[in-house]
Amino acid sequence: MKVFISEIHQSTISLLSEEIDYNAFKAKDKLCPYIFQPNGQLIKEVRKALLETAENFYAFLQFDWLENGVKDIWLVGSMAGYNWSEGYSDIDVHLIMKYKEITDNESLLSNDLWALKSLYNKEHDIQIKGFNVEVFVQDINEDIKSDGIYSILRQTWVRKPVKRELNINKRKIGSFVSQIEQKIEKALKEFRSNNFNNALDMTEDIKEDVMKLRSNGLKEEGEFGAKNLAFKALRRNGTLDKLNRLETLSFDNEVSIGKTPKENLSSSKVGDKKTGGKQDNSLQTIGKRKEGKKIENKGGYNDGIAYSINGINFTSLRAAEKKLGLSKSTIEYRVNSELPKWQAFKKITQGNKN
Repeated sequence: MKVFISEIHQSTISLLSEEIDYNAFKAKDKLCPYIFQPNGQLIKEVRKALLETAENFYAFLQFDWLENGVKDIWLVGSMAGYNWSEGYSDIDVHLIMKYKEITDNESLLSNDLWALKSLYNKEHDIQIKGFNVEVFVQDINEDIKSDGIYSILRQTWVRKPVKRELNINKRKIGSFVSQIEQKIEKALKEFRSNNFNNALDMTEDIKEDVMKLRSNGLKEEGEFGAKNLAFKALRRNGTLDKLNRLETLSFDNEVSIGKTPKENLSSSKVGDKKTGGKQDNSLQTIGKRKEGKKIENKGGYNDGIAYSINGINFTSLRAAEKKLGLSKSTIEYRVNSELPKWQAFKKITQGNKN
């Protein structure tokens, strides 16, 4: 499907900065009454709907050749505890399977299942009592960081939740959220400048940062630590949806052919209708400059800084741009990135200051 600039102009990408609703993280006095009975069991019609959803998802995965493929079906996350919130919490349903019964390459299977669950959740809009239902597949040996785990299949608690008041560190949460939002603003600035390849690199890197924020947070502090709550805040205020949209638009425009200068110019107006496309002009580059060996002059304008890219030395960005077919902004971003995947892009000398 071809994406037109008019769609980009009307997209909902914004400069974020939406206020975090900290009250949504506070513990409630009881389990969610919309899905749980006073005795702690799921309401009958809710359980029936969730089992039907799980069955439909399993059929979608096409593992019907497995004997006893689903070991259990769990309700996890905030809806399985006292920190649920209206308007934010999802009903997270996990199909528990034994990956080794499917393949020895569990890592590849995990990636495939992630893609399949994303596709299923995108195609379906299942709601129960106003809460969105999301499905997932989990290996039976995987440790999940959830305060409560309820077996929908066996109608019993695998892990009973404990009511606790959270010590919410607003400063730390706000700092983590702000760091991600600032990176997205910089990627958006690149997009508006028609540097689509650079914007795509940046959005991919930001998504890695977001996943690290969550995984490290769960390992270090658990479900209600500052990092995981920051992840929840980014998801709840729509930031992650906007990041995904920006990544998609960046890729589509990077590979599109035949757009007129007028169309390319209009793409710089990407912005939220409420903000009027306000733009951040504080783009800064980060990274360490390294001094290196004398390099061979490969020709072209010398901007005073030398580069080593995939083992090839260049005396300027322009020379690297001509040889690699990448824009100068993309090369500069990768050079300054601290992510391991861009380690082959290096700045090896610093130019003289006038």
